[in-house]
Amino acid sequence: MSDHVRRMLDHMKLETEALQLQAKRARLLDHDGNRGTEAEHGILHWLNARFAPEYVVSSGEIIDAYDTDSTSESRQQDGVLHRNDVHARRFMLASGLRLIPVESVAAVIEVKLSLDKPEFTKAEAAARQTAKLRYALQSGPWISNGSLASSQILDAENQSGIPMVDPAWIRSDRRLPCSATMAQRTRRRSRSGLRGNER
Repeated sequence: MSDHVRRMLDHMKLETEALQLQAKRARLLDHDGNRGTEAEHGILHWLNARFAPEYVVSSGEIIDAYDTDSTSESRQQDGVLHRNDVHARRFMLASGLRLIPVESVAAVIEVKLSLDKPEFTKAEAAARQTAKLRYALQSGPWISNGSLASSQILDAENQSGIPMVDPAWIRSDRRLPCSATMAQRTRRRSRSGLRGNER
């Protein structure tokens, strides 16, 4: 084992011990809610220091453009690793919690001081719920001449396992307009309306 590898392993071991110490410190509190909050703070602070500034870790709820499971009572996430972009900063509440668009999310963090079967089941249910959220259609490498073939969307979904758009839009004989195409249509309608008024 090289000296560099040994030092990296020693560093990782010390980091693990530091996180375990934070968890032990959280258990000094009597109230379960306070324990959880203290443990979350320590883990999220540790993660934030390693991903900032391109990514940040926040607490709050992940949302999509389609109101998926909007009535669920378990939408809040312990931690969300997301891009530090304007979309994720737009919906910040006075409490510091955020509503984070799913398009900005890189990972979801669940913090547990103890993990038994009920807690694992609860975490798995939260993960499944997050996986239902759908991406809004955005301009990108699949956009060609102002439109996006539905077959390309389906290929992307099959590769990633993530729904890219509202399934109601997916039709085998339909091409999905991007924002540029919608803008062109709006301009054409405006010109048609002006010509109609002139007549």
